Amino acid sequence: ISRYGEDRIAMLSDTPSGKAGRTIHMAVDIFSKSLEPVMAPADGEIVVSDYESGFGEYGNYLIFKPKSADFYIFFGHLSKDKKTKGPVKKGEIIAHLG
Repeated sequence: ISRYGEDRIAMLSDTPSGKAGRTIHMAVDIFSKSLEPVMAPADGEIVVSDYESGFGEYGNYLIFKPKSADFYIFFGHLSKDKKTKGPVKKGEIIAHLG
């Protein structure tokens, strides 16, 4: 697990984010084997299913909104077989780690 607020200047210095001065990690990363399933943490909806290209960027990603919540959960670095926009149930496989 990597931590929120971690300075990643050494890792990001040659990336577009690093060159723009964005080197503080604004998330919590959980690492696992490639292609491990990613499951919906609650009933809710995938509101964005997209791809961000470029070295050091998110690649395939999802933005998930839990039902009746006022926050969103971002899932990045996924394989291309991720779900498209729409409702999902808790425990449903929504993607695999890329």
